[in-house]
Amino acid sequence: MKKNNLIAIIGWIGILMNSPVFGQSQSTEGTISFVTSQNIYVKIDGASEVSIGDTLYLSDQNTPLLIVTAKSSLSLVCEALSGVSVSKGQKVLYFRTVQEVTPEETDEQSIEQNEEKDIPEKVKVNLRDQQRVSGRLSAASYSTFGANNNSSTHRIMERARLDIDHIQGSDFSFESYLYINQIFQQGLQTTSDNRVRVYNLALNYDNPKLFKASVGRSINRNMSSIGPVDGLQLEKSFGKVSVGAIAGFKPDLYDFGLNTDQGQLGAFTAISLGNRKTIQTTSTIGIIDQRNRGNIDRQYTYLQHQSTLFRKLSLFVSSELDLYNGNIDSLKTGARLTNLFASARYRLNSALSFMVSYDQRKRVIYYESYQLDIERLLLNDYVTTGWRTRVNYRLNKNIFLGLNYNSRNRDQANFASMGGNVTINKLPFVPGSVSVYYNRNDGRSVSSESASASYRNNFFQKKLRTYTYYRLVRYTSIGFEGQLTAHHYFGSKVNYRLNDKLSLGVLGEYSFNEFDQNYRVNLQVIKRFGN
Repeated sequence: MKKNNLIAIIGWIGILMNSPVFGQSQSTEGTISFVTSQNIYVKIDGASEVSIGDTLYLSDQNTPLLIVTAKSSLSLVCEALSGVSVSKGQKVLYFRTVQEVTPEETDEQSIEQNEEKDIPEKVKVNLRDQQRVSGRLSAASYSTFGANNNSSTHRIMERARLDIDHIQGSDFSFESYLYINQIFQQGLQTTSDNRVRVYNLALNYDNPKLFKASVGRSINRNMSSIGPVDGLQLEKSFGKVSVGAIAGFKPDLYDFGLNTDQGQLGAFTAISLGNRKTIQTTSTIGIIDQRNRGNIDRQYTYLQHQSTLFRKLSLFVSSELDLYNGNIDSLKTGARLTNLFASARYRLNSALSFMVSYDQRKRVIYYESYQLDIERLLLNDYVTTGWRTRVNYRLNKNIFLGLNYNSRNRDQANFASMGGNVTINKLPFVPGSVSVYYNRNDGRSVSSESASASYRNNFFQKKLRTYTYYRLVRYTSIGFEGQLTAHHYFGSKVNYRLNDKLSLGVLGEYSFNEFDQNYRVNLQVIKRFGN
């Protein structure tokens, strides 16, 4: 209670200090990029100008929303003020106060400038010309020990991200993100499985007056659903219309590595319309030609649309229509709609929001890569369709409710999932927050239901965070006389933040059922760096 009151007091102090009454204000708009149970992350230009303790406002209402608790060169870590609810993608404003200049100050400044006229003028610094570095290194180990069969499995995961914007004040930037996974299994057999995944590794050039270019592996925001592209990407803007092209290779289908046998060429056009307050839309249409050792592997058109209406309704649609049928006339395949995805998010007010999505997919056929299996795949050209819905409701400033329903159908096999959750951020006489979850899954051969309860708390000015949980999962095998198996999980996690850029985490879990029992230990180190 004292902690929340203190945050509220700091928030209102920040609100008063940032009020335009104290001077002229200039605003900078940011976007909420990620929301967790403890923190809200905001991506904003000029984050270095924001101070810890400053207030961010709701963009369309100038309502106080967030308090800044930490920051990096590109983003802010915030806490919500009591009684407000936020969501990913929401726009916020930061007001930077500019002190009014009195006539007396103006006269003094002019005298000083005349006296120092021989001193060269200071060059105004543009944020765009400043080099910004941000990065993150993490290493985690996951170990499971079987109490009955004396077997154990160990996995090590390492992630690395490095972004350098405007290298040495230039129009060049560098971005990278890679993942390493090592699996070691002991017991009946000993194996080692090492996997390296490079999701992003590119050198970019961005000059608003000329063009954009990217060399390496990166995802094009105008065609994000097709995944990363290895090679060269170009884009030129003509006002609200942009045209672009890609040339290179698609990552290997099996190990996600570089495969120079799988070349691809593509072109696209994107149109952006609207303004920040009412409607913003961006639509992209493109065509992709993919080859395998020079022969046509796949040809398809791509459509992507994303829009925001009055900052309440967000829409996203993407689809792929395959045009090439491998000249297999006997199957009469023609054009095939291989991918259709649509999602909508609507925020009715600060307390109630909805989300619904629909996807329809067919297996993509690569006519050169899958030569031996083409006829079987096309004859069994199954369509997978799915629906997802979710409702979030804030009952009051401390109680949050959520309901979800998912369904999927493939070849007359139905799968359905439904569940709900309740989170209470402020308990009577007890610090911390409690969350309760329930979920039920029904499939063709197995149905399951799971329930869990967790408790979170922070200590030592949020440097130490604890998370304790219990989860019950019950599986019922359909067709085997309703055989029931129950699994129990007890776990606790402790995370300690040594400073703003280094944190350590430890998790321990004990699980058992009527046949077996296991112990799991996770260790994690996260190092952030940047200017």
